[in-house]
Amino acid sequence: MEPIELYAELLTNIRTVTLVASLKSDSNCETKAEISADGQSITINHEAHSATIRLPTQMTGGGTAALTLPAMPSKDLTLRLQLEEKSPGLLKFENGSENLVPWPSSAMGDGVQCRGCGVALSREGAVSEWKDLPNENWAEMMDFWHCHKPHEHDHKHDDNAANSKGYSSSNKLAAKPGIGLVGLSYLLLMADDCASIKANEKEISSSDDSASLLCTSCDAVIGVVDEGADGWKLYKWSLQLRKEGGVVESFAVSKWISTQLLAAIENSGVRRFVVEPSTSQSQSSGGLLLWIFTDDLCFSSSVDRHSRCDPTRAMKIFYKSIDNPKEVIEKNQFSHEQLTFPTNIFEQLKQSLVESAKLLPSSARKFQDWNVGMLERFGEEDLKGLDVSVAPTPEMEVQSKEGAEKEGKGEVSIEDIPNSSALLE
Repeated sequence: MEPIELYAELLTNIRTVTLVASLKSDSNCETKAEISADGQSITINHEAHSATIRLPTQMTGGGTAALTLPAMPSKDLTLRLQLEEKSPGLLKFENGSENLVPWPSSAMGDGVQCRGCGVALSREGAVSEWKDLPNENWAEMMDFWHCHKPHEHDHKHDDNAANSKGYSSSNKLAAKPGIGLVGLSYLLLMADDCASIKANEKEISSSDDSASLLCTSCDAVIGVVDEGADGWKLYKWSLQLRKEGGVVESFAVSKWISTQLLAAIENSGVRRFVVEPSTSQSQSSGGLLLWIFTDDLCFSSSVDRHSRCDPTRAMKIFYKSIDNPKEVIEKNQFSHEQLTFPTNIFEQLKQSLVESAKLLPSSARKFQDWNVGMLERFGEEDLKGLDVSVAPTPEMEVQSKEGAEKEGKGEVSIEDIPNSSALLE
């Protein structure tokens, strides 16, 4: 542990930046905290040591601001910076809480490669057109709309209408030669349009007994045979995209998993998920129970900060290991949803949650019998091809507990939050 570890997160719903400083020894009268003149970072000084992190949002007020620390000596200092909007809407991300997803059809081309070795996975010129797939529940939603049109009150219910119009649940989207279909977390192609891919019939990769797809160059699992769509489904987390100028783009697996979780929340309205590996060989290894506690926050941490570009956009997840996923889902079928991931992705999900806990202060790594972790999610800069995980955050004013800045001293009064409870709000 470093002499000083800092963690800060922005919660837009309560207009608050929460800062936690973990010290090796109790704070004293010499312990100081101040916000930089540009309002972008905060520094804690304690016993000849100092630590600085970039804040999740930029503060304004003109000049360096010294913060009032709690008088009671403690190794864990928890402060709350109350924010006030200068104009409506500034406390929101550029695209709100929208589930941003890179690589739409407009970004695709012949540059689809294996993430492990870089070999091309589509035959050059084989795919002449890329199309975005609709929401996976599109048939159900269209059927509901047809039967409950808001502008028609006297229409008769026709059980065969959806089928005749092509959007009933019995209809399916199928892969076609020369056309690439782009889903939320996968690409759907005809087998003949692919290159350097082989089907592994010996290893069953999903609960519907479909064969997994392997890269012929490095044997990495890159997808699954989708017999229902008559094509090959390539997972985006196993791919990289070569763009103009030879630039190669790929994203952290955790961000693709977050996309799946956010889509499941939008479709089902639940926030608790039973997650298990999809291979039949791993059924006995149990699964994870996830509780998506906060689906959109922005954080900065002094721990391992060189591996990120803070502030980082993420979702906070409570999780626990479970021995019998099927039993849990049967008992909670109306409040829980079931998700399956390929075994390697399931293991990366567990590893990401465990590793992310190191970014949190020790007092915020558990909530009752739940473990607390974080998963990064896509931001505006990911869509623009920049190596930053969260869109620029608008400037805010720092407010005192009474709602005004102390005049003449440049100090800001900060409210202390006992026991780090704000991190779980």
